[in-house]
Amino acid sequence: MEYYSAVKNNDLMKFAGKWMELENIILTEVTQTQKDKHSIYSLMSGY
Repeated sequence: MEYYSAVKNNDLMKFAGKWMELENIILTEVTQTQKDKHSIYSLMSGY
């Protein structure tokens, strides 16, 4: 039973780690999109 619990916890930690990596990628893409939009608006408005 202890072995199964350790394996289960390890799998959970792997999943949590991958989820955090994915979250960081998504946040980075959103931030880059916002920067791109700001650049376009700045060019259009002359700032």
